[in-house]
Amino acid sequence: MDLQFICWILLASLTISRGCHEGQWQCDDGNCIPDVWRCDGDGDCLDGSDEMDCTALPGSPECPPGQFPCLDSVGCVDSSARCDGQIQCPTGSDEENCTATQDCLESDWTCRNHICIPKEQRCNGLNDCLDNSDEEDCGLCGEEGIRCPEGTCLSAEQRCDGQIDCSDGSDEPITCGRICSMNNGGCSHVCVDVAWGVLCACPVGYKLSPNGAVCEDLDECAPPFAPCPHHCANTVGSYYCHCRDGFKLNGSSTCLATGDAIRLLTVQRRSISLLNVKSQQFEVIQTLVSDPVALTFDLTRGWYYWADNHGGIYRSDGEHSSTIYTGEPGIKGLACDWLNGNTYWTNEKTESIYMQAADGKSYTTLLSKDISPSELVLISVESLMFWINTGHGDRVTIEKSWMDGSERSSLTALTAQSAHSLTADVAARRLYWISAFKKSIETVKVDGTGRYSITGLFNRRPALSLAVFASSFYWVDDKGLWQVPQNQPDQKTFIWKAALPVLAVYHELQQPEGSSACGKTHCHLCQLTKGNPVGFVCACPNSKVLLLDGTCEYPRFIYATFTNINMLEFRGRESTKIQLFDTDDGILSFDLDWYRDWLYWTNQTGHIQRTSVTQVKTEVVTTPLPVCLIKVDQRRGSLFWVSCDQHSIGTAAADNRYPKQLYHTTKEIRDLYLDWLRGGIVWLEEEQIFTMSMMGGKAKELLHLAGGVRGNIAFDLRANSLLWNSKRAGLTTMSLLQERSHRAGRRWNISGSIVAAFEPFLLSLSDDVMTLWDRRDGSAIQEVSVRGHVLSVNVALRDIRTVSNTPVCNEPSVLCRHTSVCLSQAQLCDGKKDCPDGDDEEFCETTCPSKEDFKCKDRRSCISRNLVCDGRSNCRDSSDEVDCPTVAAPAARANILKCRTGSMPCKDGTECVLYSHVCDGEEDCRDGSDELGCDATEQNLSNEMPPATKAPAPTVPACRSPSVPCPHSSTHLCISPSQFCNGRKDCPDGFDEQNCVKRCPSRDDFRCKDRRSCVSKTLVCDGRSHCHDGSDEVNCLSIALPAARTDILKCRMGSSMCRDGTECVLLSHVCDGERDCRDGSDEEGCNAAQIDPTTATENLNESPLGVKPFTEPATKPSCTSPSILIFSAKTVGTASPRAWFVTAARTVMMAPMRSTVQAQLHLQLGQMF
Repeated sequence: MDLQFICWILLASLTISRGCHEGQWQCDDGNCIPDVWRCDGDGDCLDGSDEMDCTALPGSPECPPGQFPCLDSVGCVDSSARCDGQIQCPTGSDEENCTATQDCLESDWTCRNHICIPKEQRCNGLNDCLDNSDEEDCGLCGEEGIRCPEGTCLSAEQRCDGQIDCSDGSDEPITCGRICSMNNGGCSHVCVDVAWGVLCACPVGYKLSPNGAVCEDLDECAPPFAPCPHHCANTVGSYYCHCRDGFKLNGSSTCLATGDAIRLLTVQRRSISLLNVKSQQFEVIQTLVSDPVALTFDLTRGWYYWADNHGGIYRSDGEHSSTIYTGEPGIKGLACDWLNGNTYWTNEKTESIYMQAADGKSYTTLLSKDISPSELVLISVESLMFWINTGHGDRVTIEKSWMDGSERSSLTALTAQSAHSLTADVAARRLYWISAFKKSIETVKVDGTGRYSITGLFNRRPALSLAVFASSFYWVDDKGLWQVPQNQPDQKTFIWKAALPVLAVYHELQQPEGSSACGKTHCHLCQLTKGNPVGFVCACPNSKVLLLDGTCEYPRFIYATFTNINMLEFRGRESTKIQLFDTDDGILSFDLDWYRDWLYWTNQTGHIQRTSVTQVKTEVVTTPLPVCLIKVDQRRGSLFWVSCDQHSIGTAAADNRYPKQLYHTTKEIRDLYLDWLRGGIVWLEEEQIFTMSMMGGKAKELLHLAGGVRGNIAFDLRANSLLWNSKRAGLTTMSLLQERSHRAGRRWNISGSIVAAFEPFLLSLSDDVMTLWDRRDGSAIQEVSVRGHVLSVNVALRDIRTVSNTPVCNEPSVLCRHTSVCLSQAQLCDGKKDCPDGDDEEFCETTCPSKEDFKCKDRRSCISRNLVCDGRSNCRDSSDEVDCPTVAAPAARANILKCRTGSMPCKDGTECVLYSHVCDGEEDCRDGSDELGCDATEQNLSNEMPPATKAPAPTVPACRSPSVPCPHSSTHLCISPSQFCNGRKDCPDGFDEQNCVKRCPSRDDFRCKDRRSCVSKTLVCDGRSHCHDGSDEVNCLSIALPAARTDILKCRMGSSMCRDGTECVLLSHVCDGERDCRDGSDEEGCNAAQIDPTTATENLNESPLGVKPFTEPATKPSCTSPSILIFSAKTVGTASPRAWFVTAARTVMMAPMRSTVQAQLHLQLGQMF
């Protein structure tokens, strides 16, 4: 799996350390919980840190931390049970001296009958409480009275008495004592004379300002229930409405749905049915065995869901039905995440909210603490979840959270309303429900504002269920189904005579399309949330652990003895052990490269070996010192090690490049932990814990272990913490994120050593018995006996198989991922999925990004059209160089065919073919001459210019220099130097993206332009190319004799002077398609080199092409005509010049040079000999 995706997933599964909101407590791993959950006896943090360092209540030593002692009796209860409204102590002392529960929110006013109304409805002249308690003590406002904004009423005598009584001063307007006949009394519009002065009046759309004279715009969009159902735009003196996509404005304030007819999903006579509101056509979808208690649908996938009172959830596509969940009775609310196909439900008996994956195979508990949910609503396009919740005492609220259950809050209070039938108008972004007590429809916006009551709709008969859509209400009473427009409550229409206990609007605009953050994840259970930067979190079913790639597995650990490596898996109360690997060389330490399928281990002599998990292949990794402890950087595949003398920490790339010692000490390094997610190294040095960057630098001391350590210290990669058993204090944890340590206390009773941890689990070892623990509550889950002395234990980060003889395909066939199926090259990107996982059709180009691009024949890539027929193969299959026109001098075209550089004429002289197509097993010349003489021996360099090495076997064509083959590919793939370290894996195993340098280890280093290596800055511009691409010799100052510097520029060896004499460029940059000289002379005359291969050596001095750099492969490369071979003087030794020239070991590809360059080269060769 792509490590870039792994890091993306980790943003969802790991909490970024950004602090918690007010009223929250931060766990050691960075997650946040309500601060009232701290030390309440229940582990709520996955790492259990909320129940550590807890102290017993004063005077109650008989109860352990996190529990409350019952008074006047024996016994303890969890702190969370204190004042929860339920008596648990025999004498009820757990519910004594409790603070009175607030039934309403702080923004509400509590009526005498315990109903909650917004404070702004207090003293508004309306009986909002229904018992008129909200209008008591407000004062009586007669015709001459004054109503202040805060609701109080003033008498007529208090107006214009010179004393301000209203909060806005409206009882003392500036018009006191004025008359209309003089300057209109100061009124901006209408003026009326009254006893105390003048009363100004305003036209429709305006309101009188507090000064009593000026009319200002009335914001019609501001009231709790605005006149527009979707969007309201205020204008001066008026307003206008507009609707969301899919709706059209009818009149001035109604949004009607377009598209399909409005249908209602309901239940009648034990059958799920759809009722067309307009035609009143009734369509039976599914016949049921028992009456459902909840109903929902997934319109995109065509599923209908329902739940019965026995605890079962079912789904049907209209033809076939199945049971997707069976559990405790008590299901009340049922909702569908229509973007991802997941199902959510509430259970009143278990007091929890659950979520199930779209496949119906796994579910998880979303919320279960301090919750008593009933009805449930989801708005997937906003990642929102709402439910009616019964709290302590009589408090009832609508709760709101993200769809992962995070950032929960109370939206509005429903206390004493007997609320039911919670539903949503998704387009209007409003929630609606029925208040049985008020006999009304209540509504609030999804942000908690705009609370409003619609009364008078069902005064005669109580409503049983409710649905809202497209500016209309639909409800059912004991008579049948009714409809009424929201803006015309007196226009009720009776639709259907039947008992319809469950009701939902079935329309595509109730489940609008939208992009899902879960769309491209590999999460087992993906939950939408806006509380995370990536928009989702991964979750797992109960008893499974979330791995770093978002998948879920039972807890699995890899442990090593001296002779073998084994996997231990815990499945609930069962466990399995599998031997993965064994050796007679002795194992001192091991680790796995989970994302490149390598198993590393050190033997008893301190040598590192690695074995491929997917094929039978073992390699030796060299290190400067014997190594007895290793860790793998999962991001880059690099190794980090501790030397056997326990004094040094070092690192090296897996291919033995860039070995480096990071740290040295005279003390003993006892253990090493690699935090590759965050780029840190942690190690135990005698009794001290140190940390350092993986790039090296200064070591920092984190903790001194004064209490001693019993056995090992385990590192939890996800929680970013260390765990060990202290000889004095028992289980101790240290958060590297918070830089604080905790003592778990007596509630944990772990013997032996902590050997591994991955929240919420940890593994201990004592007397050959491994025990799996739940860190949240300190309970032991299972014990397993193991054989042999356990050296070390690692957490399994993904699935693994035993190292066996995995089938390998014969070249050039390709092996399908995770299978033994082999495919030919012709089956790749042929539009048909031949591999079981379809990986043969991955990364195929269906259409090119630009019309100016050329799509390669194998459909595996696109290239710019200016690269077609340029003499170089840019497509993997070289299809960009097929059927290219020949190029020759006009005068000679009738007599002789001349070909482009890099190609040769066929024997009949009618066409040219690329040298890469010569002896490749396919006849490209009409006369087949490109496949003749392929078994001939190498010709001497002084002869004509066919390829300098033997032609490759027909099934394995050689890579054309400077391209190189992918070393571990089951098929023969060639990549160019430009494909190395370009951020895209061109080799199947990602070989081309390995060991790329993002930052040099030292500031004194120079990073090569190709990002493949670093060189010391002292080697830059020293006249020798140390970088693979020669970038350390680019833009170097020219070197010349001081006396001649003003007259002529002289260039370093390996570079050429531009025509204007102002600068030098590398020979490798001459005729490379990019202008490096200011006058462009390095790219002039490059197309004139059309050389007949039969006279290539004769025309050497006439070629304008420059020297090309070459990345040296493992074997001797062939030169592509008209290139020749030159050799390094370092390989001459005692051999004669002639013997050196013929047998030198190091070759460099060189194209024919200009005469000046050739003369310079001859001079240098002469000096060498």
